[in-house]
Amino acid sequence: MAVVSLPRVESSLCRGDVPAPSCSCRDGVAAANGQCTVCSCTADGQPRDCRGPVVNTPCETVHAPGCSLTTAAGYAPPGGQPCYVTVDILEGIRSIDNPLREHRCGNIIMNALVSFQCDHAYKVSVRWTVRQSDTQVLSLEALPDDVITDKLRLSLQPKTLPLGLFMVQVTVTMEVPEVGHTSIGVAQTWLEVIPFPIVARVSGFAARTRPLGHVFVLAALSYHPDCRVPSDQLSYNWTCEAVSYPNPPVTSPGISSCEALLGLGAFSDPDGGVLHFDTSTKPVPLDSVVKVRLTIAADGHDPGHTYIDIHTNGDPSLGQYRLINPSRNNPGDFIAHEMLHLTMGPGVDYSGPNLWSLVEAPADFPGLDWNNDVLLVTEDTLKVRPNVFTVPGYYTVRATNYLNPAFPRIGDYRFVVIRNPVPLRLLQDNPAEIPPDVCSVRPADGVSLVDKFCIVCEDFYDEVGPLKMDVKYKVEPGGIEAATVKFPGESRAAPTDIVLNVFSGWVFYTPMLDIAPGNITVEVLISSADGRSTTIQLDPFFIANPAIEDLIAYTEEFFDSQVGPFYSLLSMRSSAETFSGAVAAASVIAALGGNGDDITEATDMVAANMANVELQDYDGVTGLATTIMLVTAYPEFVSGNAQVHSSMSLKHAFGKLRDLSVNNSLPVEEVNIATAYIFTGAAHVFKASEVKALSEQEDGVEFSSMLEKNREATTRTFQALDVLDDIYLSNMMPAYDDDDLFADIFTSKIHVRIKREDPGDSSEQLYTVAGVSDSFVRVLSFSSLAGDGCLGGETAGVQFLESNFNPFEYSNNSRLVESDVVGLAVKCGNSTLPVSGLSEPIDILTRRENKSLDELMYIFTTSSRLGDISTFHFHARTNMSAMGFSLDLNSTLFPHDVTLWLRKHEPPTPDTYDWTATLPVPEDQLVTVPWMNGSSLTSGAYQWLLPEDEIAITDLDVDIYNRTDYFIGVRFGSEVDRSSGETVPFTLYVFETTCVYFQENETHLWQRDGCRVGPMSNITHIHCQCDHLTKFAGFVPPNPLNIREAFSANILENPTGLILVLAVFTSYVMGVIWARKADRRDIAKAGVRLLPGHKLNPRKDCQYLITVYTGFRGNAGTTAEVRTCTHAGTHTHTHCQYLITVYTGFRGNAGTTAEITLVLYGIQHESRPFTLRDEHRILFEQGSVDSFLVSTEEPLGVLTHMRVWHNNAGYSPSWYLGQIVVANRGTNATDFFLSNRWLAVDEDDGKIERLIPTAGEEEITLFRNLFLEKSSRDMNDGHLWFSVAGRPARSPFTRVQRLSCCLALLYSTMLTNIMFFGRGDDFDPPEPIRFAGLDINPPISLPQLMIGIQSAAIILPVNLLIVFLFRNSGTQKGAAARRWLLVWSASFVAAFFTVLYTLSFGKAKAEAWVCTFVTSFITDLFLVQPVKLVLVAMLFALFTKKPVEDGDPAPTPTGDDEEYIIFSENNSRTTEKSGTSATSWMRYFTINRAADYGTNPKFSAEERSTSPPDEEVLAEARARSAEKRKRRAAVLEVLVFGLFVTVIMLTAYQERSPLAFYMTQNVKNQLVGGRFSKVKDIESFWSWVQHDLIPTTRSAEWYNGRTLAADTVLQDMLTHPLDSVQLRQLRLKQGQLCKTPKRMHHITPLCTAGFSKLTEDIDNYTQGWIRQNETVNSTVEEIETPWMYKIASLIDSFPYFGQHGTYHAGGYNVPLGKTRASGLRLATFLQQRGWLDERTRAVIVELILYNPHANLFSMVTLVVEFTNLGAAYRGAEVVTLRLMQQEAILLLALRAVLAVFILFFIIKEAERLFSRPMEYLKDFWSWVELLVIVIGVATLGVYFNAQSIIDKAAEQRASSRSVLDLYKSAVNWFQVYTYLLALLICCGTLKFIRLLRFNSHVYALTMTIRKSGRPLLLFTIMAGIVLMAFTQMGNFLFGIKLQDYKNMLTSLQSLCIMMLGSFDFDALVDGHYILGPLMFFSYQVLMQFILLSMFMTILMDVYAEESQDPNTDDLRMVGFIRENHFRGCWKSKSFPVNGREEQQHENTAGL
Repeated sequence: MAVVSLPRVESSLCRGDVPAPSCSCRDGVAAANGQCTVCSCTADGQPRDCRGPVVNTPCETVHAPGCSLTTAAGYAPPGGQPCYVTVDILEGIRSIDNPLREHRCGNIIMNALVSFQCDHAYKVSVRWTVRQSDTQVLSLEALPDDVITDKLRLSLQPKTLPLGLFMVQVTVTMEVPEVGHTSIGVAQTWLEVIPFPIVARVSGFAARTRPLGHVFVLAALSYHPDCRVPSDQLSYNWTCEAVSYPNPPVTSPGISSCEALLGLGAFSDPDGGVLHFDTSTKPVPLDSVVKVRLTIAADGHDPGHTYIDIHTNGDPSLGQYRLINPSRNNPGDFIAHEMLHLTMGPGVDYSGPNLWSLVEAPADFPGLDWNNDVLLVTEDTLKVRPNVFTVPGYYTVRATNYLNPAFPRIGDYRFVVIRNPVPLRLLQDNPAEIPPDVCSVRPADGVSLVDKFCIVCEDFYDEVGPLKMDVKYKVEPGGIEAATVKFPGESRAAPTDIVLNVFSGWVFYTPMLDIAPGNITVEVLISSADGRSTTIQLDPFFIANPAIEDLIAYTEEFFDSQVGPFYSLLSMRSSAETFSGAVAAASVIAALGGNGDDITEATDMVAANMANVELQDYDGVTGLATTIMLVTAYPEFVSGNAQVHSSMSLKHAFGKLRDLSVNNSLPVEEVNIATAYIFTGAAHVFKASEVKALSEQEDGVEFSSMLEKNREATTRTFQALDVLDDIYLSNMMPAYDDDDLFADIFTSKIHVRIKREDPGDSSEQLYTVAGVSDSFVRVLSFSSLAGDGCLGGETAGVQFLESNFNPFEYSNNSRLVESDVVGLAVKCGNSTLPVSGLSEPIDILTRRENKSLDELMYIFTTSSRLGDISTFHFHARTNMSAMGFSLDLNSTLFPHDVTLWLRKHEPPTPDTYDWTATLPVPEDQLVTVPWMNGSSLTSGAYQWLLPEDEIAITDLDVDIYNRTDYFIGVRFGSEVDRSSGETVPFTLYVFETTCVYFQENETHLWQRDGCRVGPMSNITHIHCQCDHLTKFAGFVPPNPLNIREAFSANILENPTGLILVLAVFTSYVMGVIWARKADRRDIAKAGVRLLPGHKLNPRKDCQYLITVYTGFRGNAGTTAEVRTCTHAGTHTHTHCQYLITVYTGFRGNAGTTAEITLVLYGIQHESRPFTLRDEHRILFEQGSVDSFLVSTEEPLGVLTHMRVWHNNAGYSPSWYLGQIVVANRGTNATDFFLSNRWLAVDEDDGKIERLIPTAGEEEITLFRNLFLEKSSRDMNDGHLWFSVAGRPARSPFTRVQRLSCCLALLYSTMLTNIMFFGRGDDFDPPEPIRFAGLDINPPISLPQLMIGIQSAAIILPVNLLIVFLFRNSGTQKGAAARRWLLVWSASFVAAFFTVLYTLSFGKAKAEAWVCTFVTSFITDLFLVQPVKLVLVAMLFALFTKKPVEDGDPAPTPTGDDEEYIIFSENNSRTTEKSGTSATSWMRYFTINRAADYGTNPKFSAEERSTSPPDEEVLAEARARSAEKRKRRAAVLEVLVFGLFVTVIMLTAYQERSPLAFYMTQNVKNQLVGGRFSKVKDIESFWSWVQHDLIPTTRSAEWYNGRTLAADTVLQDMLTHPLDSVQLRQLRLKQGQLCKTPKRMHHITPLCTAGFSKLTEDIDNYTQGWIRQNETVNSTVEEIETPWMYKIASLIDSFPYFGQHGTYHAGGYNVPLGKTRASGLRLATFLQQRGWLDERTRAVIVELILYNPHANLFSMVTLVVEFTNLGAAYRGAEVVTLRLMQQEAILLLALRAVLAVFILFFIIKEAERLFSRPMEYLKDFWSWVELLVIVIGVATLGVYFNAQSIIDKAAEQRASSRSVLDLYKSAVNWFQVYTYLLALLICCGTLKFIRLLRFNSHVYALTMTIRKSGRPLLLFTIMAGIVLMAFTQMGNFLFGIKLQDYKNMLTSLQSLCIMMLGSFDFDALVDGHYILGPLMFFSYQVLMQFILLSMFMTILMDVYAEESQDPNTDDLRMVGFIRENHFRGCWKSKSFPVNGREEQQHENTAGL
């Protein structure tokens, strides 16, 4: 037990060892050799330098017995250190001359003692080092998990260390980041690992009878299965002596005596432990006895002695006779407490009389009682009870056979009993009992948590050697009941005593300990490595309780998160040590709580710290559970916070226990004990919740933070109980075959049964906890409950729960519940199935509380005469309850019927009543429910129940101020019986009953629907019949709001809600100011005006209203004039009138600065050009609708088309025209001219003139037109939020009104959001969906959907009403006032209650809500809503096929508009002002822009012409525009492709790990670095498998043969095999595959062929490689063996390319088992059966490994190729990948972006290919683009295929099936994915050469490569010819001598490397001393000096040419970027004072 204590190491009080020098660094710096400068004091009390000399520095004595802990007053750390660490070793600091001795075959345990002195937060790390010398550190890969680092206890398993001396060092490093200080403490001790003594045995045990002939005596040794000495290190000494031998020969000692007496046979090997006697060659007298003695010795071991008596039978016809012990292989290690079991050996003829006897025993053995001590004695078997042979010494049991009485046969069994460990001072006394005073507690008494204690024992002696001491004591907290756990079934309950194991080690003293208070009994166990032990129980001693102040001080110090021991120990992964102090503190808390002290503060502190614990192991689970169980034992002191923290801890504990017990990996008893502790803590939390909730409700509180915490704690604790179901149903029960398997867990107040069920079982089931439960649940069948919800083969079962109190007392209506609470949950796998709508209800019987009938029952005890009516008056007290009446007759002789009448308001009569019944109920009408053991429960015959729906008690009936009177009349017999005068005494019980269930996951209220009262309800029990177990859907209530509590809250402490509300309102005010200005600007846009200089024709049929719709596209508007032309003449007098409306498109920059001109064409006439201008408003902005009233001289007739253009003037002349609507005022005919095209030189087709035909209905309803119109209309008018900015100018719904509606909507949304905040978390989430390696949870569940519906129902009515009123109401002032009143009222109410909710939530929850709401609101507004609008528009265009109607009013003249007049006057005054302020700048770009560029007479006559600009001018503009587009496209292409490459790189490097390389090396070092390099043939291969491969990949076994808990782990204890190691053999076909030349037949006629696909064997065989069809008796088991060929998948298999062949994925496969033992057995079996033979060509060893700490997978492939050359060639490949990503969501998002990019490139390249196919295919970079696309698609496809394989592997692994092939396939596909990704990155990066071609150097290099291609191709051909010539020359000259030239490929490779300057000239000389150098120099001269110079000359000539004459067209990009940058800067700095100046500049730049 390692202990951290503050502030000093306290060990000297307990340890009595001899002091020895030690080193504990005091200066915080350790030297490189592990030593320090200043170290701790040694035995003489002087500080010493580690190298010897004494130093004068005060120090601390840590190793001297009896010394004080501080040697000098005022001791300070050396050097003025702010913090330091002191280290000691509990077992003592031993010198090399006095080491600690421990057995190699026992657990080696060392414990560190550490103390820290620091006032700052610090971090601690621990490292153990074991050195065999001062310099060599042993390799300790076989250690258990986390033994080396961060653990105070070093525990080494048996056989970890070899024999010898070792120095064990512990180094503790304390880092103090706050002050930048590091302190290092070091302690060292010496350890000697010693062997067990040798125990020898021989076959046949002590004696046996043998007939004459061959006799074998085999010697072996065994004291411990895992600690055998290798046979080659043993020496055998044999001696024979005559015991009974007529005329024995004279013999000498040694083997010669055996030869003289018995005669040695040919098979004798005395030095190997085998003697063979051939009595047929050496006549031995009959009936002789010879004793054969054996001594076995080995270096470093005590020798072992044994003997055997050989009896020669006088009757040669009788066979041998011997005894064996079938339960033990070794008689020498017999332990006294085990049963002795002897039987005859195999083949022994034991017929005839047999006599058993004890012929040898110690002198003080009392003898064997054959009647009482013997369990069984037969002719061939003897069994003796345990604990009979307890006296130490030798025993011999003999069996004598009298088949031939003259020549009896004997068989002896001799064994030794070794005494248990004994105190050294009692060694000679051999006491029967060990006195308790051999161990003591120091000090003998004290105060818990104030004093520290230690246990010290005397030295013990044992014959075997060193002993181990285990110390434990039991905590007995008074009045605390622990739960009882019984599993499996009715088995013995698990022990629940709180026993603390405080120490385990190889020394007889403990460190200083905290001990719990009370009467303490300490038990010490002294044990040897072979299992013998002595138990000492110390006399009880008393530990007093500390004062509450001491408890608080200890708890604060112990749990200090910065310097407390609890977290220090926890960080060092010492669970047992961590919780030892915690349990002691919890015991004190429980003891003080039992005395009535207020322990609330301490309970809160402990519970809060337990909730922060990250559990690591089983000790942590039990420690945490015990702590919680103790601190929550007294519910009145468990606060709400403590309840919540405790429930979190309990859920964590159950979760960790579930993880630890997977696949029954923990012993059942350990699981039961941990469950008992955790369940007891859960019961305490439930009780605390009930007590605190009752206290709140008694004070009249219906909502409070305490009730909320009660709810949270109870809910989470029930979730913990759900995990308990998983532990037993999924983990523990699958190991049992019992059909009726269950687990019972219960306390006196709460009971649980977890029972496994068959989903198809249709039999009736009854659930209860036998013996403790008063309730039950009966169901028709389990299959009726599960339905179709559990058909997937998962473990199914139920959890029955009964609580004698109400754990849901926090619910507001829990006062209805006054009975036990009963629950039943149906489990399938890890899921709880919802059950409802049952065809037949389930029966629930539960016990009433004792107090429950005080308020709900009337008891009338009286007597009545026969025939009389007795009337009783009572009231109902609960609405909708059932009414029950029960009669208890005090007369047993009463045979008459009883009639009852019930009436409301008045007493009943036989004729006037509301309800009536006659008792007793007939027997056939009684209700019977089956009960246990074949019995049944039956309803009472004298009981009447009125169901709730029949009696129908309402709220009025139970009104306390006006209760309804009920009267019941009772008559015994009839009126005719009145004359008898008999009197019947009776008692009438009137009681009410209600059945309710709890909606734990929804309302947290008790509900009644679906349940009714059953007929078996009585005064003690309630019978309910329900059609569901849980309510899985329905109305979800909002969060409760306690207004009184919210008003009392301090808003300064929680201002979050108010800040949000005020921030929204402030934003609204600022928005209103902007919106009001925008509304005023819309006034000018909304009206219709005459064109300047235009006179209106009064004839209505000659008037046209023209409406222009400008698009919402980039730069779609214009600054030029738009002209409309008519060819009817330019008349100035009035004629026909038209209203023209122009719709500018809704595209980016769709507006224009040009002037628009149009011409109308009719069937009769055409109009003159109309230039659409207006000096008072801005025209043709993005998305604008501009209307104009024009007229013609004569009616045009039906319009046929229109011609429209602009003058391409202004700084942004491009214009995207949506449509133009022309309305004839005379005929009211409206014509639509649909465009939706650009009029721009730089967009579309470059034209600025369009002929637009009149659109018919078919064209208007085309999908494109409808979609564009609908989407733009919804975005700018229909959507409330977006229309604030895009509101149509003519809409009566102003921006201010829209913004105000948004305010009301936002506040309403905030209110509904906060009302249901967190309510969805109360429900179980839907099952996740697994896709591409990612678990995706469905976004919404049914309750969450209900929340959405309810929120909409609250928000929509009010807000829809507000919007409706604003859109459709007139301008009356009264109506407007009412509208605004509604807006402000709704906003204020919603905002007010939102603030109240935030105040009631508390600060943390309110801030969480604000963050969640703001995030979700922004996401919805800017992401979800636009997508919804587009989808709605698409559906409308697809299915409606109706034109979108313009709901805005028609444009009207502005002359009479009062608002317009005021706006015009203000605008005029504004435009007169000038300035350079920001306001002037904005006004210039908004109001004055039209005046400067379009609607004033400043345009030249050319610009005002009645025809479009000249084509030459437009052509020049188009060219300039095309050049700009090209430059922009190039820049954009660079940016897009750069982002694409960035996404690829993020994807590639995000899923790669820098640790992959190191893991690959680690795996290679472990698997390849051993004997694999020595594999040279089949025999060495099997040796490597058995001695290296299997031990490396399988964990070591314990001494008893059991594997470690982690049964699959490599020796580094970090890497785990995911499946068995697989051997795969590929071999040649049987038969003759090749022949030797005829001339060589005299050597051998046959030869072995090489391996290929044609020669591969794929047939099936049986053992010995016998063809399957050639065997006669082959069975299925024989066929399914390693001799069966397995065909691999064609898709998911990849070949292996070896040195001498290509090997496909098929072959003869053998998995080597999942344990070391099974792997070794199988390997031996395969070797013996000749699985590998001369036809084997390759053996492939495959293994998949996983390191969970780095999240990396390694696919290991080791190949041994057996070639026809007789040599074996080895190959190894380790591929390390990260198959499962931790950042899966990010990677999935990156791949989605990558897919979007690839789709974009596909569309782009398809357009280029189809537009210019030949040019596209000739371009080199086009092929690069196609290559990027193909590789990108392939990359994504391969990735998702690999992920699907990984998902399948995970599913198969969960079902314990083999996954090696799947993981291998996944790794192979991931390799392909990696290759593709690398190629994709390479191609993408190379494309930057093309993208950066505008750089002169890059361009020159590119052109150099392009133009030098042909010369270089010709040069390459010539160089290739030369290279091939030398290649062939090198191959022929040196192919048989040098490996680098063994074939053409290696020869070519060598020459290429030689050209780069890397060569081995000496090897060439060795190849041939003349030709080698000649070839080398000729090759170098030709390649280096001639060909390479020619190559460089070709490149340099082309490069020089290209550098002198660069392509200026491609290099103008930099100038373009610089020019645009400077222009932008000039524009931003030059404010346009004079419009003409800017116009001239723009015209110059644009034209």
